[in-house]
Amino acid sequence: SDKPIQFLVNTHHHGDHTGGNVNMIHNGTVIFAHDNVRRRLMEGERSKFAKEQETAFNKILEKLAKEGNKEKAEAKAKEGVREKGNFIPSANTYPAITFSDNMTFYYNGEKIMVFHVQKAHTDGDVLVYFTDSNVLHMGDVFFNGRYTFIDLNSGGNYNGYIKALSQVLMLIDEETKIIPGHGDLAAKSDLKYSHDMMIALKNSVAYEYLSGKTREQVIANKDLTKIYDAKGFGDGFISTEKFVGLIYDITKRQYGKLKPRKN
Repeated sequence: SDKPIQFLVNTHHHGDHTGGNVNMIHNGTVIFAHDNVRRRLMEGERSKFAKEQETAFNKILEKLAKEGNKEKAEAKAKEGVREKGNFIPSANTYPAITFSDNMTFYYNGEKIMVFHVQKAHTDGDVLVYFTDSNVLHMGDVFFNGRYTFIDLNSGGNYNGYIKALSQVLMLIDEETKIIPGHGDLAAKSDLKYSHDMMIALKNSVAYEYLSGKTREQVIANKDLTKIYDAKGFGDGFISTEKFVGLIYDITKRQYGKLKPRKN
């Protein structure tokens, strides 16, 4: 459309889905997101700036220390960092409106449902469903034809991801057009295939782990994933080895360290 974009929904906080916020806001777009998206964006900027401050301090300190008194150099280095200012990007670069669960837009004659799925790809995922058009945008809660990335450091959860896919499968029908976060446009059958794949691999890896196999042995067992690898699932951002390793680590945390078997 050549018309101004009035509203934008961030499906989660990752940079490939929020990196254009500043440009959209500059053009007058109002951005919506889950509460955790705004929080994580702000935390990320603070962490980034803290590292920049530390780097600046060390550079100034190193330069001045060569010139003489160490204590004087440290004082000047601290002063130099303070002059840079404790800058955190303006709140105007973050979502202006956040919510904790669900919200609904009534716009252009369409009912648009935006709903939160808990602890899936991250802890701030939302899906956007255009009910009249029967179009669903899933953000990174769906990687079509690829092994998915689950951001454990941002509240993501393997079982939560499966639960989210199960919820969607109950919501949509065979005519629903699905926009994934990565991959081609999809249908319900594509989503179900990924859902079933995640359950199958979870069960297979659990069996291998409880049989006493090591992480390396399970990753090396290509029979576990061969039907999915043949379809190109391992060709994306997350390799087969990384995905199976993730499932193994999750399984190990679930069952704990196994006792050695007696012969």
